Amino acid sequence: MTFLRNGQALTCYSSGEPCRNSPIEWAPSMSQTSVADTLREYLSLLELLDDAYWEASNIQHKDMLYDIISIFSQEVAEINKLSVMDHHYPYEVITEGIRRVVPKLERLDEYREDVIQRTQTLTDFRDILSSVLGILEEQLRTL
Repeated sequence: MTFLRNGQALTCYSSGEPCRNSPIEWAPSMSQTSVADTLREYLSLLELLDDAYWEASNIQHKDMLYDIISIFSQEVAEINKLSVMDHHYPYEVITEGIRRVVPKLERLDEYREDVIQRTQTLTDFRDILSSVLGILEEQLRTL
């Protein structure tokens, strides 16, 4: 059953009766990315960044890629500490570095033609980057 509160669609968890004064019983009805889906996207991005790192032709590009790889590796390591039983819950940012990675990803996206050499890596990167940026921007809006 879906209700509106303050213009936002909310779902009532009680059976049949509207939840009136208990904010704990109300939850947003819009879907958020789960921990499992986020982990899958981050791992895909890490794989592509690793390929791009080894394909990069100069040290500045390698440094930029390594910095981003390090940030995502730390976040993935923390996500992996969660119980598998918790992977259906909505994802929330864990590490501090991931909060500051969006400008770095945007800079990489701006220079992707120069940094990423192989066509296949570049094509895959474009696809996965939009998904990862969507996840991160959703998280940063809620912080």
